[in-house]
Amino acid sequence: MPEHEDQQRARELKAFTQVYLAAEAEGRPVAEVTHEGWRPGARCGSRGTDGVLLAGHESGWTGMAVFRRDRETPQHNLFSTGWNPDFTHRPYTVEWTHPGFAGILAPDAARLELITPDGTVLPAQIAAGSYAVSVALDLPSERGLAELRAAGPVTIDQELDAVWASSREATDQLRDYTARVYDTTGRLLYDGPAL
Repeated sequence: MPEHEDQQRARELKAFTQVYLAAEAEGRPVAEVTHEGWRPGARCGSRGTDGVLLAGHESGWTGMAVFRRDRETPQHNLFSTGWNPDFTHRPYTVEWTHPGFAGILAPDAARLELITPDGTVLPAQIAAGSYAVSVALDLPSERGLAELRAAGPVTIDQELDAVWASSREATDQLRDYTARVYDTTGRLLYDGPAL
């Protein structure tokens, strides 16, 4: 049976992620990494920590690799129609909220800063029209899952419940954050709620 395009792109994205991670581990520049048509976008988090890597394929497909400290292999998400950004309300989209805060910048945007409730400014890493910011959030569901794991085997239902709960908790906490976006000249394009 021939491989469907989605299966092919998923396989390629996984292979690209491994090539990217190898370059990162060897200290080689990752901005130039390509593999089977995939190129890197922005990345937050570092090897062995929580984070996300956005990527684009020459065919228009996009994807991301989500890294978690407690997992050996990243989770991959794939989008056949690309990101399809809507910049109606702000000059960026939010494609991912935890771990990391990541998405796509409007064509005239060049810099994004995420501002915590206490005023700490977190600059985003920008690459290939995308951004990613490492954000430390206190998520009770993740602590609860860690406690369950320490006590013994965890069921898939417990794992999924914690993932969905942590996503809701991250979104709730990020509602208290603001964002500032600037163009290439430093002109402020947006200063308002992050979500």
